[in-house]
Formats: sequence, structure tokens, C-alpha cells
Amino acid sequence: MRKLAWFAAAFSGAVFLAVYLLPEAILVPAGACCGLAALAGLFLRGKARLRTLLICFGLAAGLCWTGVYCALVRVPALRLNGTETTVTALVTDWPQENSYSTSVMSEVYGDDGSPVKTLLYLNGEEAMGLRPGDRLTVTASFRMADTMAGETTSYYYAKGVLLIGSGGKEWTAERPEQTPVGCWPALFSGALKDSVDRAFPDSTAPLVTALLTGDKTELPEAVYSALRRSGLAHVIAVSGLHVSFLAGLITTLLGRRRRLSAVVGICLLFFFSAVAGNTPSVQRAALMQALLLIAPLVDRENDPPTSLSTVLMILLAVNPYAAASVSLQLSFAAVAGIFLFTGPLCEKWESRLPRKPQNFWLKLGCRVARVIIATVATTLGAIVFTTPLMAFYFGSVTLISPLTNLLSLWAVSDAFLGGLVTALVGLV
Repeated sequence: MRKLAWFAAAFSGAVFLAVYLLPEAILVPAGACCGLAALAGLFLRGKARLRTLLICFGLAAGLCWTGVYCALVRVPALRLNGTETTVTALVTDWPQENSYSTSVMSEVYGDDGSPVKTLLYLNGEEAMGLRPGDRLTVTASFRMADTMAGETTSYYYAKGVLLIGSGGKEWTAERPEQTPVGCWPALFSGALKDSVDRAFPDSTAPLVTALLTGDKTELPEAVYSALRRSGLAHVIAVSGLHVSFLAGLITTLLGRRRRLSAVVGICLLFFFSAVAGNTPSVQRAALMQALLLIAPLVDRENDPPTSLSTVLMILLAVNPYAAASVSLQLSFAAVAGIFLFTGPLCEKWESRLPRKPQNFWLKLGCRVARVIIATVATTLGAIVFTTPLMAFYFGSVTLISPLTNLLSLWAVSDAFLGGLVTALVGLV
């Protein structure tokens, strides 16, 4: 399986180079050069030959695909760029109220019928009444989503948003009898948030909503700042922590039926990923958990480097600009650190514990110690690579996070699973 890891890692590295360093015009020629360079690997022998071929072809595929994506996938968006025209659009998420207008995530259909993910800004109080699945006819001015406040940025591109449209008041909406299947997770997310609002007091509901769906719009700024200062902001960024809680619950409920657990688990995990907005971190976690569930069914062992590099390749193949996503970088950096350092730290520290404790209290103490060791080792592993990224992007790091995670992760697990069950019951 490591063969796939070499190719996937090279593909992902090429995409990062293309997004951050290389001009679009040279991506395909550079990819072709990497493909030709693979011929040099034919003169090598043994493992070096195969690895050279895999790395060169991976680089070639990553560079060429990014060049093709830039040249072809953006074509429908480029046709609308700089124009003011009337288009049809499908609302794909719940509207968000801003200072002067309402933003609506949607798919805009151009003259050729190709959908373009677009952030529409609409005026009028009626815009807050829109819901996923509604059809819009809107006259808007469109521009590429590659600038923010006059500066070039990949923020929207990393989210898959290619266009920004200002629609004014000239728009009409139509609600179809049957909501498109692709909008079901967004509808369920809205229903889940409403259930949380009904079931929990105002002081608690925003935090539970953030825990379950990653939506922080209603979370007080003071609470979010406190979570960031204490190193606990990751608990409301739906990712591997939440997916592991959900996967554990599914496995516990279904018992030893591995095939049923795999099928049901994978379906529910990807649905949960869509409910949480398909952010890079939750997509990464869902894909890796899916590989973990599938591996024993196909008589394969789960190989962490292969899983991590393959999932990264898949996400970047879907949207190369996701390489610029801070959440994607932090998510993969955390998991890479856990894979590299958590296991050795646990082995080293646990080796100092008695192997066969003789009495009840000693056994209990060893169990508690193992829980503490696992939590601290996981936290330290996660922050090895994320700390430099946090310092670079946010200008600060939290040194107390190992202690705060040790004291609170058990409560996060209970809060997430308890909040989820309560919200689901509230729907009924």
C-alpha cells in the first residue's frame, strides 16, 4: 500500500507548489517535464526505480491536473466575471444576515447550464426567508472570488466558491415541491439547530450548535476568544474528534457486525460531513474513518501514511485551491504529528508502569495513568506541526493546551454525544 502513498504524496506536493509558487501558465509544461523525468527512473534498479517512477508521475499528475482545473473548471465562472446579467440559481445553504445585505450560498447556472458555486448578496428582508433547494431568478453583478478588501486571496477559492454576485433587490424565488437530494444535509442541519435552540437555554444553545455542526455564527465572541486562548477552539471546529465520537457510537450500537458497521458507519459519516458543511477537516476525518472501516473487509491493514496521503490527494483532486485552506493544513498537520509522535510517547511512558499490577488500587491507578498518558501524548503529537502554523497564521500559540485538553476532552465527548442525542430526540 505504500506505493499509493508515494504517488499521493507527490501529487499533493505538486498541487501545493502550483497553488503557492508556480504561475498557471507553466503548470502543464512543468507536469510534462516531470513525466519525461520519470524515464530516468527506468535506468535504476530495485525499490529506487519504482519510487522514482511513482514520485515523478505523481508530480506530473498534480501539476497537470491543477493546470487543467485552472484552465477549464473556471471557464463558466470567467464567462460571468465582470458582467451584470440575469441568471437562475439554486440555494444550497441557509442565508446569513450581514450589516447591509444577506449572503446566500448558491449554484449559479450560466448560459451553458454549468453550475458555479457562488456567494450571492441579496437585499431585502425576504432574503432571510430563503431555504436550501429554493430556485432564484436574480439580476446580479458578478466578479471572481479571488479578491477580498482589494487584496488577492485564495480564501473563497479554498472553499470552492468561484464567484461573488451582488444582486440588489431584483430577484425572485420559487420553492419547488421536492427539494433536491443534494440540499437534504443543509435542511437537516437547519432542523438540528432549531431543535438545539428549543432544547437548550440561550446561554448553552450556541455552544452545543457549534459542537454539533461547526456553526459559530451565534457563539458569543467572548466564549470563542476564551476557547482560543485556552487551546480548545478545535472542539467547535468539527473534525476528527467529533467523527471519532460518532464512529465509536455507531460501532457500539451495532456491535461486532463489521460489514453492517462499515456500511452504516460510512453512510452516516459522510452525511454528518455534509451536515457540518463539508469543511476540509471534517472531510479528511470522514474519509480516513471510512478507510479504517473498509480495510479489514478487504483483508488489508490500515496504513496511516497511505491513508493520510491518499485522503489529501482526493481532497486536492476535487479542488486544488483547497491547498490554501488553513483548516485543511491544520487538520492534516495535527494528524501527521499524532501518527509520528503519539505512539512512541505512549510506549515510552507506559513502559514505566507496572506490567501486572497486583491489587485493585494499583490496577485502577494504572488505568487512570494510561488515560492521562494517551490524552497528553495525543495533544503533544497534534501540536508539534500545528504550532508553527498557528504562529504564522494567527500570530500566537497556546502553551496551556495540553493541560486544558486533559481536563476537558472527557466533557467534550459527553457534551457532543449528549447534545446530538438530545437534538435528535427533539426532532421527534
